[in-house]
Amino acid sequence: MRRFFLLLVAGAAAAFGIWYAMRGGRLGGSSNVTVTSLLPKETLAFVHLPDFNATRARWRETDICKLWREPAVQDFVQRPLSKMPDASVIQQKLREFETLGIKDAFFAVTAWEDQRTGLLAGFRFKGSAEDAEKIVGQWRTRLQANAPNARREAIMNEQHRMDVVTEGAITIATVYDRQWFFAANDVAALKIVLDRTNGRRKEPATTLAADEN
Repeated sequence: MRRFFLLLVAGAAAAFGIWYAMRGGRLGGSSNVTVTSLLPKETLAFVHLPDFNATRARWRETDICKLWREPAVQDFVQRPLSKMPDASVIQQKLREFETLGIKDAFFAVTAWEDQRTGLLAGFRFKGSAEDAEKIVGQWRTRLQANAPNARREAIMNEQHRMDVVTEGAITIATVYDRQWFFAANDVAALKIVLDRTNGRRKEPATTLAADEN
């Protein structure tokens, strides 16, 4: 469970690296507002990818990516890469993400105090929740394998089913809302995001969109 949690954070760091490399491009203004209107005003940092497929395509054209593909660089990193998961498996996962047509993917750090870190993440996808679950469900399977003793429960919030996995002090809660998928390490925070998405909570001054920065 803890290993899965660390992988989640590592994935966010990788996303930040891609965003940083691509920061010269313009982000969609209205799309950015959509994401910030879901996050609490106290959010410390967040990464937002308006269009996963377009970002990946642009990434392939960056100087950093082209340098990475150089034979000399590949020879240099061959040994450390041999200790990592098979690259073909990673490519397969990325292709699966492409089929979802992911938009407005985000990862946010909402709190960092008293050894507690608040995390929120989500994305929009094309198709149905059932289609998305075919891919997201693989995460759940991996999580179950890494944390066989974790407690699992389903919590209803209005008409939405929240799947919650808890092991010790670590919680991972996930939920679908139409064509949104959200995840958080705090059930209460996830409920607030759902309420904002559905318009049940209308307090724009309490969201990150209200912060002029």
